Amino acid sequence: MYKSFFGLKSKPFRLNPHLRFLFNSEAIQRAVNTLKYGLYQREGLVLLTGAPGCGKTMLIQNISRRLPDAGIQVFTLATPKADGHSLLQQIFLALGLELPGRADTAQLLHDLQKYLLGEVQANRRLLLVIDEAHNLDDDALEVVRLLSDMQLNGNLLLQIFLVAQPVLRARLAAPRLDALRQRFLVTDHIDGLTAEEVPQYIQKRMEQAGWQGETPFDAEALQRIQLATGGNPRQINILCERLLTQAYVEEKTRVSVQDVDNTLQDMEDEWRTSGDEPPVVASTASSQLREQDRRLDALEAALNQISQVTNTILVRLDALRQE
Repeated sequence: MYKSFFGLKSKPFRLNPHLRFLFNSEAIQRAVNTLKYGLYQREGLVLLTGAPGCGKTMLIQNISRRLPDAGIQVFTLATPKADGHSLLQQIFLALGLELPGRADTAQLLHDLQKYLLGEVQANRRLLLVIDEAHNLDDDALEVVRLLSDMQLNGNLLLQIFLVAQPVLRARLAAPRLDALRQRFLVTDHIDGLTAEEVPQYIQKRMEQAGWQGETPFDAEALQRIQLATGGNPRQINILCERLLTQAYVEEKTRVSVQDVDNTLQDMEDEWRTSGDEPPVVASTASSQLREQDRRLDALEAALNQISQVTNTILVRLDALRQE
């Protein structure tokens, strides 16, 4: 909708993760080093946490695509809520293994260990990434602990990265999970972008979309965006998408701090429900984010159609004038 107005080749603030928009913030780079260290040591579990929208999944995708060149096969589970038995079944399927009929958890663990021993003896390294690991129940976390006990000559048969929201850290602090907590070699947490990084993040995304020069956001507008979103990349994308759309509607080439405040107020009003406080930008549910993005696409398509009809009418009027 606003692409041609700002001279862009694509939408810079789409919600769907794309590796070409990966921004190496200080927190992301620290997390990369943490994960590399965990891979190098080949012992213990690795935990990476961060708020929804902070870039965990994109980071894992970026690292995972490079590991096959280092001789490491990566298997990723986007885990829904799972107990121990269903988690093992998902691991079997991810590894391409046939599930034994009516096998209990103990049998699945035995068969998996046998398979992993064969892989290690054949000099093949396997990494299992469990995304959304905060959805695992305590029984599933116990299975993770048991998998971390499977070793040969001091090296894990299966290296495991857990990627989760911060709530998992709180759960791991509970005494009942002491045994699992002691299995972690290293942990890290991805914070939001800093006040200095937010302008750089927005600039990079605009440039990746074809923008040239400084971004259309005023300095004060950038500061307000950082404060409103806490530096959360997904929330920055939501807000900037709205701001550019509104700028297009109002035919503005610059976005001011007043524009940011007005848009934030509009967003609060949209999500306000009777008797409830409106959610802050950073806590919007993922389903609502996708719906908002879908609506923007639909609106863009509708405006494009209107533009085509308008152009057709103008061409015909011009032809009539020349007759």
